[in-house]
Amino acid sequence: LEIKKSGAIFVEGQMDVLSAHQEGIKNVICVSGTSLTSNQLELLSRYTDKVTFCFDSDAAGILASYRAVALAEKQNLNVNLAIVPDKYKDLDEILRQKPDLAKNILNNPVSAYDYYLVTIFKKHNKNSALGKKQILEELIPLFSKINNPVLIDHYAKEIAEELDLTEETVFSMFNKGS
Repeated sequence: LEIKKSGAIFVEGQMDVLSAHQEGIKNVICVSGTSLTSNQLELLSRYTDKVTFCFDSDAAGILASYRAVALAEKQNLNVNLAIVPDKYKDLDEILRQKPDLAKNILNNPVSAYDYYLVTIFKKHNKNSALGKKQILEELIPLFSKINNPVLIDHYAKEIAEELDLTEETVFSMFNKGS
């Protein structure tokens, strides 16, 4: 079973699965829209602890990714996300147009926290005070759950640099959010 060997890749639609299988990618599972459940993840955890989510690039897909990460982390699964570039709707579209790009995206997923940074930085203007405030308001609930001091330090530095803030400001926001 390919899932036991390589982990599972969750996608939104049946066409994503069909296109993936046609390209030889056999560990893709469809959640039928954005309806992933804890029971599905619990069943999957019998076969693998490695999960990659590759949902559509639209707002619903991003929200579904956030929800899926939270569910998967409750199951103690190792979670990554394959980011569908904005110019493509979903994995099926990439596979039909640029199969090598799709395989590269699936083979190089990012951590959940890196995904949060990418998606939230895209939503707001990081050069304005209001944009920085909005970004931090969205990031703090997600990042204040991190218990590992190395990860906290890494992401606090990255966020501070990206937003042109002091690390102390970001650390204090993390501490207020926990």
